[in-house]
Amino acid sequence: MLAKLGESGLSESLSDLAAAARIGALPVDEDLEADLRAACAEIAALRVVLMQGLGVDAARAAYPDLFGPEDAP
Repeated sequence: MLAKLGESGLSESLSDLAAAARIGALPVDEDLEADLRAACAEIAALRVVLMQGLGVDAARAAYPDLFGPEDAP
């Protein structure tokens, strides 16, 4: 799964969007900003799930807002 995620080009696409927004080539309105924030949250959640699947407890420390009280150490 990690290999497929790496092959997806997702990080490059997000980098391209960020670069375009920085130079003003991507008009960012409220809807686009909300979509981008949602995409980033989904990517962060995916990262946490992958880290948990690999047994990396640092996921909870790195992203405490993604865990409920039942997940607290």
